[in-house]
Amino acid sequence: MDNQILFTFLKEKKEYNMARTLKKVTKQLKKASKLHANQAKIVANYVKKNEKKKRPKSRNRKKA
Repeated sequence: MDNQILFTFLKEKKEYNMARTLKKVTKQLKKASKLHANQAKIVANYVKKNEKKKRPKSRNRKKA
């Protein structure tokens, strides 16, 4: 496996873990108080905007 492929895999893994962590933080902020509710919205929008798009199912099938 060449270094470029390995680098991309590691980068994707980091982004996935960061998104999971940010989702947890959003839930905690919503529970905290009204003051932090706005911060929770901002973080949730950031996560949604930067979410990795899924491939359409039609492209997932292997062609024979």
